[in-house]
Amino acid sequence: MADKRFGLGILAIVLVFGLTVAECDNGTTSGDTPRTAVFVSTDATGTEFRLTFTENLSRATAFSPAAGDSFELRIAPVSGQVQISRGVVQSSSGGNISLLPTGATTPFSVMVSGGNMTGITGTITVEGGGAVSAPEGVLTPGASARQWIGWDNMAW
Repeated sequence: MADKRFGLGILAIVLVFGLTVAECDNGTTSGDTPRTAVFVSTDATGTEFRLTFTENLSRATAFSPAAGDSFELRIAPVSGQVQISRGVVQSSSGGNISLLPTGATTPFSVMVSGGNMTGITGTITVEGGGAVSAPEGVLTPGASARQWIGWDNMAW
């Protein structure tokens, strides 16, 4: 009788362990849908800057913008045409993110703090071959300053 209890106890432990391991997510797969994050801020003139990062599915870590991820920056002045810059993240360190637009040779930088986009420096290459100067001063977070879409573990 004691042998049966011992055997059932071992079986129960193995079953619990097996179910636990089967349910663990080691971060190596995130499905077919990349996670995204959106930052919205405005400058002193009211121009809205909407920055969207999209995860590169080939890396297996908690998602925060890193080299190889893609970005889209929509620049919407109060009056005038919306301009868009798309490209890849070159590097990211301590809330300082270097972005290289498609077709550009020089990156521009975005600063984020506490989940908000606080500044942009450099010249932003936009689609159609144009360029936009970065806004002067600190950016003000928009009404929807931080929108996490599928970001489970944000790490800055």
